[in-house]
Amino acid sequence: MKNLIKIMMLVLALMLALVLVSCGKTDNTGNSGKPSKASEGLEMEYRENYEVNGIDLGSGYVVTGIGDCKDKNIVIPGEYDGKNVIGIESMQMATEMESIFVGSGVKYIGEYAFYGCKNLSDIELSDGIEMIEDISLDSTEFYKTKENWENGTLYVGVYLIDTNDDIPADFVIKSGTKVIASKAFDNSYNLRSVTIPNSVISIGNSAFIYCNSLTNVEFSNSVKFIGNEAFRYCDSLTNVVIPGCVANMGYNTFSDCDELKSVVISDGVTNIGESAFESCDALTSIEIPGSVINIKGSSFGSCESLITVTIVNGTKSIGDNAFLFCSELTTVTIPNSIEIIGESAFGHCYNLETINFNGTKSEWNSIDFGAGWDEANSYTIICTDGTITINK
Repeated sequence: MKNLIKIMMLVLALMLALVLVSCGKTDNTGNSGKPSKASEGLEMEYRENYEVNGIDLGSGYVVTGIGDCKDKNIVIPGEYDGKNVIGIESMQMATEMESIFVGSGVKYIGEYAFYGCKNLSDIELSDGIEMIEDISLDSTEFYKTKENWENGTLYVGVYLIDTNDDIPADFVIKSGTKVIASKAFDNSYNLRSVTIPNSVISIGNSAFIYCNSLTNVEFSNSVKFIGNEAFRYCDSLTNVVIPGCVANMGYNTFSDCDELKSVVISDGVTNIGESAFESCDALTSIEIPGSVINIKGSSFGSCESLITVTIVNGTKSIGDNAFLFCSELTTVTIPNSIEIIGESAFGHCYNLETINFNGTKSEWNSIDFGAGWDEANSYTIICTDGTITINK
């Protein structure tokens, strides 16, 4: 009997201890370990038509700082004050934060978002994120934990965050990856080729910048966004096929790729960013599909070997300096859908001989021409109803 009483008292003591430990918790997780409530005290700002890298992410709240939140286990809610939370710009210097859970609805995580979060060891992101900048995980416990790295790559869920020198020269990104974060492969000097699976929807800013040995990139048919300077200074890259699913290319996306000889821009691409192919000295010809409504400024500027340019019907404007200093350019085909040709669009193209215009002389003369758009020598404009000769 005495032994039975002792056992019962021991059981009661254990139960009481569990209750006390549970009551003493300060995190936001329930019994399952999943978040049970949103963290309070975070700095929030409402953004109307929140635009990042030229893409409208809609309207909603953005987390701009840790604020007065004291939680060690942070929960970013999917909603705040009845509206969606769509972005995280900063959680910098949240030195007490040990874990973070990002709810559904968040589409974007900004540059340096986790800078100085040294104790952060556990990260869980929802599947709805579309763009991830260089979020500065390198100072966190999560980054330093070897078990979080696999074959030279660091993932958070379906998001490829970073790589190191252990990646193979011919790299196949694993199936299911959704986003390649900004600077994920930057300065990977030994990277020779990369295959991107059909699950990837965006490639971040400077993702492959200075990958000097990269000769081949196979894009998937799911990529919607290629970021600013994503492949800049990839000196060994020789050919690129951009699939029609790419809605937006950032600025300087492929600029200064000295060996880039062939570029295919598929029908369906809608935006080519400023200076996207600037100073690609080996490029000799380019065809721009009509789905590209506006050719941005300096898109093909200083492509010194460019000889022929064909713009397909549908494009409405050629931006300032679009083909500036294309010194070997001789022939350009322009559709009658063009309404604007910007300043110095063909400036210093002194070998320009022929412009084939798929419209009448009247339509040509109705175009809004910017100052110095044709700083060239004498050339001929061939229209459907005759020719116009320009003597300089």
